[in-house]
Amino acid sequence: ERHWVQASKGDSKLFASNYKVEPITVLREEARNITIVKYKPKLVETTIKYFDPLGRAIKTEEIKKLQIGSIFNEEIPSKLVDNLGNKWTYNPNSNSKVKITENPKDNIVILAYEEQKGTITFKYLDKIGNEIQAPTKKLVQIGNIYVPQFEMVVTDANGCVWEYAERDKEKIEVNEEDSKNIISLTFVPLNVDVEITLIDLWGNEISDKKIVSAQLGSNFRPAIKDSYTNEKSLLYKLTKKEPEAIKVKEMAIGEKNNPNKFTLTFEPINSNIIIQFQDLDGNVISDSNPYNSIKIESKNFSHSRPFSYSQSRPNNLFFSLLLYP
Repeated sequence: ERHWVQASKGDSKLFASNYKVEPITVLREEARNITIVKYKPKLVETTIKYFDPLGRAIKTEEIKKLQIGSIFNEEIPSKLVDNLGNKWTYNPNSNSKVKITENPKDNIVILAYEEQKGTITFKYLDKIGNEIQAPTKKLVQIGNIYVPQFEMVVTDANGCVWEYAERDKEKIEVNEEDSKNIISLTFVPLNVDVEITLIDLWGNEISDKKIVSAQLGSNFRPAIKDSYTNEKSLLYKLTKKEPEAIKVKEMAIGEKNNPNKFTLTFEPINSNIIIQFQDLDGNVISDSNPYNSIKIESKNFSHSRPFSYSQSRPNNLFFSLLLYP
């Protein structure tokens, strides 16, 4: 036979006796009138669950036998590692102070855990390893296999725009040591078209429009030599560049006119043409000017014309006309 009695006053904990109380003989001496009754706690099953902030189980629930009327006060693990290797930290604000009742279905203790996080550092570099933007950081759960997520286009402090090219790690297992959680991202300049028009002093185009690439957001000036030879081998000298430089802009969707334009003005490089009149033996027939020739000025120079050149008279080109008697 089991005897169940309530414990001390003001305490609702229940105890159970394993012993039957035997009759005793009451003596005159009160000190001898003592009966010892032993009790043990009355236990009931209690379920302990381990949840993440979204209410998902991160560890198999446990069943423990706890004393009815007691307040759950078991040792709570401060850190856990789930089956996937992710690490969790106990949230002390979770409500674990559950009073144990006689009904096991009511005895459910929920322990809340949060992700134990490490710091992921993203470095933004150009092709030769120069930093184009300050590093950014992100907190990710330790032990998690993390696939980097980042912006594909970034702008540096000077307003120049860069686009993503590659990274040194496709994914990373987040480590407790932040120095091991570094991902280097490589970017290249985001280039757009710049239109260059070449004209002469009278506004006539001397060549087809040129299209060059320039980094979006950069301060750009075209690299043009002082002299230029067009498709017809005509030689020109640069006189004006308008504008001198531009801030490269992005062409809006649907826009037809390129906002990135240069106009380069050239003047012809002229040379004198000397026409000499000779007979079949090479003798000069005419001596109408100091050079025994007729001078025709202001002809635009062309490499393809059959002129001869004289070091003694570098500003003149010679073209011989052979005359027959």
